[in-house]
Parts: sequence; structure tokens; C-alpha cells
Amino acid sequence: MKKKGGQFLSGHQRSWVWGRNPVLEIIRMGTWPVRECYFSDTLSSNEYPDLSEKLQTWGIIPAYVSADRLKTLCGTTEHQGMLLRMGPFPYARWEEVHPNTVQSPLYLVLDRIQDAHNFGAIIRSAASLGASAVIVGESRQAPVNSQVVRASAGAVMHLPLVQVSDCLQQARQMKEQGISLIATALNAEKAVWECSFKRPVGLILGNEAEGVDRALLELCDESCKIPQSSGIDSLNVAAAAAAILYESWRQKNIDTRV
Repeated sequence: MKKKGGQFLSGHQRSWVWGRNPVLEIIRMGTWPVRECYFSDTLSSNEYPDLSEKLQTWGIIPAYVSADRLKTLCGTTEHQGMLLRMGPFPYARWEEVHPNTVQSPLYLVLDRIQDAHNFGAIIRSAASLGASAVIVGESRQAPVNSQVVRASAGAVMHLPLVQVSDCLQQARQMKEQGISLIATALNAEKAVWECSFKRPVGLILGNEAEGVDRALLELCDESCKIPQSSGIDSLNVAAAAAAILYESWRQKNIDTRV
């Protein structure tokens, strides 16, 4: 991955986003800079008048090309007749998302999540279940690309994504700001429902193979696990994220008193 001015620039696969729904969402939201736009020559130039108007504000005129040309550009036949070449993803800054007006914000800190589908699925769950932001590091972290956009069902455009140079340093700062840190760990003593999410929380999810980095784990106030039936080693990190996010949502939205 090449880097310029602190932002990741995309290589061949990383610079393109394709598929009708992701392309329409990106153009209509207007927050992620578009550098080039290609539509299938089977589409009418009048089919999406609002898109053309939006693109013109960026000085971009869509090119109408053949399906073969679209495939050559993005390397897949799954483009659905729409393709964008993107600029750097507009990551938010920590100072923009915290302090948060939500009484008990939940921030997800992703420690080296490398699978794009996992990354996108986590963002989708986070947006659906009330997380305030997702925080990622620069090193060994999947970038926002077409797979992430598609797996998130467009949630990357609706939930702040914060990129930091060092997750450990970020976690220390969050702790100093009164945010409790909870890590996920297979050998944790507490079940997830024994942790309180009715307070500002930074939930740390670890790398698919290695889990949460030891230094991060030691910094946390507590760790939790999702009790599971025997015979299965662990949940996929995206599935684990969804389960914990739901528990956080449940605690904040359902009166559990008997």
C-alpha cells in the first residue's frame, strides 16, 4: 500500500468501487471524492439525472463504455454497469467524533482486521446497532475498498471511520478521556452480558488469527467472551462483533429489571 500525505492511496483493486447500489450511494452522499466515473453504454444518460448533476459539481463527466471496458478497468464482471475510481477515503478525526453527544457512546477499535468482508460486516453491524464510530490503525488493516463498501451495505458512508497511526496510543488517549476499554478474548472470565455498556466504552476487536495485541489487552479495564457450545473454537470476528454490539444495544434500550 502506498501512502501520501497520511492517507492511503489505492492500488488497482483498491481505487475502484463498482456495483449499482454502492456507486449510487457514494455519489448521492457526496463525501468520498470521485476521480472518474464510468457507466455501461447500455444505460441512458437520462436514467439518473440527479447523479449527473452531482458529478458535474465535481467537474466529472461520466464516460459511457462497453461492459468489456468496465471489466478491464475493475477486473471483475460484477460491476453491474457502474464503476467509480475513488480518491482517498475521507476518514474522520478522533476530535470530530469525541466528545460525543450520546450519553454512553460505544467506539469500536479494530486491531488489524485484514479481511475486507469482515471489515465491511463489522461496519454494517456497528451502524445498525448504535456504535458511535469505528477506529482503525494504519498498519496491517484492510483498507476501505469495493469489497468493504459492498459488505457494509453502504454503511461506510453513514458511520464515522477514524484512522489513527497507532491503536495502542489511541486506546491510551481514550482511557485518559474516561472511556472504559473492553477487549474480546477467548480466555476471558466474564461473559459479554456481565460487562456494562451503559457508560462510554471502547470495544477492542482483534486480528482474525492473533486476536487482540497483548499490549492492548493489558491496557484494557476488562475483557469479555461470548459463551459458545462446545466443539466450535470461536466465532468469526464479524459475527462476534455483531453479538457484542447487540448486547450493548440491548442494555441501553431494554429494561432488564424483573
